[in-house]
Amino acid sequence: MRAASKVAQTLRETSLDARVRYRIALHRGQVLAATLSHHLDYFGETVALALRLPDRLSLDSVGFTDAIRNDTDVTAYLASITKDAVVTSTTESFGTLHRLQIGG
Repeated sequence: MRAASKVAQTLRETSLDARVRYRIALHRGQVLAATLSHHLDYFGETVALALRLPDRLSLDSVGFTDAIRNDTDVTAYLASITKDAVVTSTTESFGTLHRLQIGG
């Protein structure tokens, strides 16, 4: 979460003519891993949800699931940046999607 918010803040502060647009989605959970054709690959509901999250976000936003939001370190971090950031939440088919808005 710290890295995602720092990246978002840095990109937001770049000049508009050279601005990079982004969607940062955070999720975690158990996965199945297998080596196929000499490459490690991951499978499962966690991977499927992580792949769908960016499509649910608008440009220039950070989104995260309850699996991230309920982490005590993330909760403490979000509380520490409340003067600079706002977290909004919406109910989605998979659960709650939280969005972090940094700055104006």
